[in-house]
Amino acid sequence: MALNDIISPPDSIEIPSAMWKSNIDGISAKYQTQQRIPDFRRYEVKDHLGNVRTVIADYKNPFSTSGPVSNWTYLADIKNISNMYPYGKSYGTNAIYNATDDYRYGFNGMEKEKNMDASGDITDFGARVFDANFPMFLSPDPMEKSFSYQSTYITSKNNPIENVDIDGKYSVTAHYNITYNSLMRIGFSSKQSAKIAHYSSVYADHPTLNALTANNILSLSYHQYVKGIDYTPTSESQAESNSKWHAMMSNEEADKGMSHSEAMNRGFEFGWDNILDQSEGLDVGKLGQGLHALQDAYAHKGASTKEHLTAKPTSFYSVTSMYYMINDLYGETNEANHITMSAGIILQAMNGNSSVYTKNGVLLNLEGMTKMQLEKTENILQNAGFEINELNGSKGKFFLMSKIKSKDE
Repeated sequence: MALNDIISPPDSIEIPSAMWKSNIDGISAKYQTQQRIPDFRRYEVKDHLGNVRTVIADYKNPFSTSGPVSNWTYLADIKNISNMYPYGKSYGTNAIYNATDDYRYGFNGMEKEKNMDASGDITDFGARVFDANFPMFLSPDPMEKSFSYQSTYITSKNNPIENVDIDGKYSVTAHYNITYNSLMRIGFSSKQSAKIAHYSSVYADHPTLNALTANNILSLSYHQYVKGIDYTPTSESQAESNSKWHAMMSNEEADKGMSHSEAMNRGFEFGWDNILDQSEGLDVGKLGQGLHALQDAYAHKGASTKEHLTAKPTSFYSVTSMYYMINDLYGETNEANHITMSAGIILQAMNGNSSVYTKNGVLLNLEGMTKMQLEKTENILQNAGFEINELNGSKGKFFLMSKIKSKDE
């Protein structure tokens, strides 16, 4: 939507006299009765980093009122202006624009912590609190050992003009990229990879529209709900009762003594069940959920809901919650990539399309498979002409896949 579309004259509509505004900037009641003046919608104008710089309403303010009404010109009704220096410190005043809204989000789209700073220059990044007055984070980077070449308190790699600091778990984009890139590497077509990647990300996670929009802004991507796809099977994806879909446990389960390894293994089992069920016929929805759960096992490590969400910055962080938060924010995706490729190879074998991996020595990551799931996997691969042997010392995680030799070999 262009800015001109937002500030253009409103549609002509009759409104009840009770909603009339008395003489707005010289507009008579006659003209008011011919225009809708709701003044409750808000439109956000953002910069290249996703920072909301201006909030405007759908009501227009007359600017030039000479001549007939059809010749009048208008200005946007500005509700909030966010002028900020590169690191997010605000300057200027809304008063000169007659802007009245108190917008709750600030630098990098993070929520302002006005209980700590009334100006809104302190923002909650989830992992840490950022103070734009200095500018710096108020606590050291939990991953400082991995970035010893830079200060542990900086943001955006000291380049806030081009970079943003991202808060959260494996994002929708991360799940999509893990799936798409892994499947492409083992011979899936671009179209097949993109379809399955969508089901392992947007379909499986079922984020709110606001969360999906935030993901797209921060990752410079474009994911959306696709017309024609039924998303209702995962509508309760974020409910605590479905924690195993994300290789997690509910707070109640944690209180009753479930361990992180139990929750993580339950997520693996759920994921592999959905992958192996494809032998009964392709169900791309279940396939997407299966891949999502396998990937989330490495992202969440069986965390509880409370541990995953972590404490607020004004509260005490436990060592446990910090660990899971750090893994969500900065965790490597190597294992998630490997297990996704392994699931893809099994899927290829089910469909008799394993020519990409006819060479010996392919290493599969089958972590978390139950004994029954492993036996089913062995049968699937044997039918495709392959056998697997566990790597010594891998504790049921890594298996070497090789071509079964014929009697003549």
